[in-house]
Amino acid sequence: MLLRFSSSSLFVFSGLLFLCSCMPLQYYQEIAPAKQMMASHNYQDAKKFLENNKFLHKKRNAFLYEVEMGRIYQLLGEYDSSNVYFNKADALLGDWKHIRDRDVRGNTVFEENGFASVSGGAGGLVEPRLMEYRSSDFEKVLIHYFKALNYFYLHKYEDALVEARRLDLLLKNLNDKHKNSNQQEYLSDGSALVLIGLIYETNKDYNNAFIAYRNAYEVFNKNSSSALFGYTPPLQLKYDLLKTAYLSGFADEVTYYEKEFNTKFTYQDNKNGDLILFWENGFAPVKTERNIYTVALGQRICIPEYQVMSGNYNYCMVRADSVLTFFPETLKDINYLAITLENQRFIREANTASADITTIGAIARDIMNAQEKKPAKKQAPVQVIYHADTRNWQTLPSMISYCRIPLHEGENKIKVLFGDGFDNYTDSTSLFIRASGQTQMLSVQSFKK
Repeated sequence: MLLRFSSSSLFVFSGLLFLCSCMPLQYYQEIAPAKQMMASHNYQDAKKFLENNKFLHKKRNAFLYEVEMGRIYQLLGEYDSSNVYFNKADALLGDWKHIRDRDVRGNTVFEENGFASVSGGAGGLVEPRLMEYRSSDFEKVLIHYFKALNYFYLHKYEDALVEARRLDLLLKNLNDKHKNSNQQEYLSDGSALVLIGLIYETNKDYNNAFIAYRNAYEVFNKNSSSALFGYTPPLQLKYDLLKTAYLSGFADEVTYYEKEFNTKFTYQDNKNGDLILFWENGFAPVKTERNIYTVALGQRICIPEYQVMSGNYNYCMVRADSVLTFFPETLKDINYLAITLENQRFIREANTASADITTIGAIARDIMNAQEKKPAKKQAPVQVIYHADTRNWQTLPSMISYCRIPLHEGENKIKVLFGDGFDNYTDSTSLFIRASGQTQMLSVQSFKK
């Protein structure tokens, strides 16, 4: 929490000290111009804005700077540079260096716009928004997800495979971290496992591809996970699971999953290769500040709350040479995932904020007692302002979907249409893909105008 010395009036409310104050800019407001540029596919100007954004250059926001820049460079098609930033973000997760000073009582002091924020000691605290940003688990997963894609786009298939293994290890660590939790936690990620399977399959490691697809299916299919992720296993995943079981020589597994999926599998080999098309739709939800007054405690508490952004399309259709039609299936609904996880943390966030506010009185009294010893002209009442942490990775899409498109020999024209209904497509983009006999991957982005 931020303790300010001011000549403004002091209000006493329910035994606690509050000051009616203007809310600081929330994070989504800080970088809103960059997102407007992105919505127009003006990624160069968005990059320049982020590079010169003072808020992102604060040390506590270092992780956000790296991931926002990594995402922008990926959209620019500069995949090597993108991974440079994602690697820095990944390093920060395990090697954060705190730059702090301590006051005479041993409390930690952060400087913010010339004002001191006190932490530690007997009841001292720091507002979460003034501390180094701690990423959510799904943001950590997405770093490795995008890094693996970048390596694939660069045709660095061995590096993509290494990143896929790192991603697999991270998912196992998340499972170990939360497996004993009573709450529905982020135990794994079906979309990440699908990508791992695709990378193994491209490297003709069908055994490990089968394992990844099988694990992805289990994540999507489990009751706890389907409630968390909000959707069922993609049909394409089911086919790929059967295909890799067949190519691995696992006849029993083919029979088992044919029964599980109520289908009869027929292997179709395409010597010209396939295109895995990822549809990245719109923008992820933003965090805002939610103010709650608790009657029982007589307190006003501020907690972060996700809000879905407008401007996301509802449907996507893909036409290959005006003959074949595909509808991308959902791999990751970041809107649903972020909001569901945040709702689960609501009680914990509210309890933390309530406990923080309860200590404000003690902190304020200490400072006011110190003020009484100063000359009269320097005395001033204390402002106590508490705000929620509204930071999150903002350049993420709201949803990631995919489809597999078989390619014919030579050049393939792929038209991707976006809209709000099956008969209401208002935007489109065209791709020209030359078959190489290999599996290719490509991402398209959509922003509603």
